Amino acid sequence: MTEEQRVNGPGIDTPYERWVLTYRPELKEIFGESKVTAPIIEDLQPETVIDEITEVIIPDIWEEIIKIEDKVDKVVDVFHEKLKPTIIPVNNETLHNLTGKDTLTIDDYKNALMEPTTHENSLIIKEIESHFGEIDGLMEGELYRDVLAIQDDVKDTKSFIEDGLIRPLMDWKTPNKSEQDEVVQTLAELEKKISDEYVLRTKEFESVQYENDKLVMTDYGSLEQQVKAKETKEAEKKKKEIETRLVTKTEIGALCKRKLGNLSYHIDYLEECVGFVPKEGEDSKIIRNLLSMFEKSKTLKPEHVLMGLRLGYDKRKEEVEMFTSNLRTISNRDNRLKVQDGLLDDIYLRNEVFRSLHEQMNEAPPTEQGSTEEWLFNNLTEGIYAMEDAYQQQSMDYFKMLDYEANYRHRHMRAVTAKESVRRLYSIVENMSGALEQSPVKEDHIDEWIDAVASATEKRGE
Repeated sequence: MTEEQRVNGPGIDTPYERWVLTYRPELKEIFGESKVTAPIIEDLQPETVIDEITEVIIPDIWEEIIKIEDKVDKVVDVFHEKLKPTIIPVNNETLHNLTGKDTLTIDDYKNALMEPTTHENSLIIKEIESHFGEIDGLMEGELYRDVLAIQDDVKDTKSFIEDGLIRPLMDWKTPNKSEQDEVVQTLAELEKKISDEYVLRTKEFESVQYENDKLVMTDYGSLEQQVKAKETKEAEKKKKEIETRLVTKTEIGALCKRKLGNLSYHIDYLEECVGFVPKEGEDSKIIRNLLSMFEKSKTLKPEHVLMGLRLGYDKRKEEVEMFTSNLRTISNRDNRLKVQDGLLDDIYLRNEVFRSLHEQMNEAPPTEQGSTEEWLFNNLTEGIYAMEDAYQQQSMDYFKMLDYEANYRHRHMRAVTAKESVRRLYSIVENMSGALEQSPVKEDHIDEWIDAVASATEKRGE
């Protein structure tokens, strides 16, 4: 449709303007296939639509974010306690001169990450991350920044659930932890009350619309039909007052569920990583196999194995550093909050401003071509269209951002744990080499020797 056709028809009766004024949001999840494929009002089989948008979802989402919040706080504490004894020497002269410190701790690291862009803090972060990333470093130290970032992400997601999902539907005050059980029950009751009201208004609208349609067919233009047409319009208005909010709730709820799934997966993964202990007997089995290799080969020595492992470790280290660098940009908290706040603004525009303007313009009488009223309505029509378009675009931006970040964080954590496997193997061979230098393995004491090397490996990082 050309711009001429869009805005230069009589009054507000161009096809484009009428399309905007009769537009109904199409219910679809932001990702994947939706069970709904037709617009809400025009669909002659609305049961699926009603079932989907009236489904009570907020209590489950709230319970999940509270559970995740508790879990990530505990994981942060476990990581911190694990790393608390670690002392990191300061090798950077500039950093030493700035701080006057010879060593750093995990508390220095955590404090620096709160304001990472200052010169001193950036040097502290670089010094500590370099230490944790070495062959004798600690996996927990390499993942500590991820843990803290996820904790911040959980806080931001909780805020988004409150502002984008709950408050648009009901009055809401963030509860204390002791009130959670009562709050979940209250949320369920309030959401169901809104859904039930929508179902009632839908039935009332369909009933009066059916009566009006019969009169249109048999007695069009009569006083009775005109009264019924007015009643139909009023019933539809009351229905739409709730409809847009419920549609938005369903779409934002889908985003929240996906976000919570990502967070839960990452927290579970980190929980498994901290203080990782291999299966019983696994290290002993590796040591026994390596001893067999050394016995069969006249030339292979532990230092040769260490050299090969070191080269493999350096390659994995480069991979981790690449993911770390990219993740710092992708998971930038300021950028994430900017997108999140933009979506919250568009939710408000869609639920309040869009609906209000839509109703007023739909009730406006036709205007004369070229009049001020026509010029005003033409511009407002464009604005109404832009509001819905902005909401859809911002929703998609939020979805892409959360999936892109989740994917990169997953790959980063996987790369760190893969590097840890090489680090652990290197430690085993290093301990074997030291033990072999002290005394050769005696056949009748081989099990004790293997147990001693395995025990030394288990104590790494303590």
